Amino acid sequence: MKLFFKVITFLVVNITFSQHEPGAWVVGFNGAAKVDRIADFGGNLQVHYAPNCYSSYIAEVGGILTNNGIVPELNMTINSIMFNFKTWMVTGGMGLVLNTAKLTKEERDDAIFAFSNENANFGALLKIRTLIPITRWWHFSTAFNFKTIGGNFSTVNVGLIYEFPLNGY
Repeated sequence: MKLFFKVITFLVVNITFSQHEPGAWVVGFNGAAKVDRIADFGGNLQVHYAPNCYSSYIAEVGGILTNNGIVPELNMTINSIMFNFKTWMVTGGMGLVLNTAKLTKEERDDAIFAFSNENANFGALLKIRTLIPITRWWHFSTAFNFKTIGGNFSTVNVGLIYEFPLNGY
């Protein structure tokens, strides 16, 4: 009986506090603003794949409207659950970022970890994300993306994500 109770408790906790259903595909839209200059804003489209309850792979394609025009960006991260607070979930992850901003020599020298040339910048990305459920399949998402490329391209994102139901749920 103790084993049965432990297994049931584990399953309930696992289902209740999971990031996404295992094997789920998630799509989202976010608005984004640069941390150092809120007037520079943009958005992105996200696609997530969750191989299990605790982690997800996130690919984002978007752009930021700056004084120099639109800067396209591609981000890819691996996120894991950091902690839960009631129904809210905080995840953290790391990944890669690629954008096409024209950086000055000083901005490139200012970068923490980046490879840059005249046409593209490639660097690391740290992501802290909060998921707040609206319904079972819709979530409100906020994220802070710290990017190591020069030019202060760290962003704050706010948006909605939708998890496609699996197996007719």
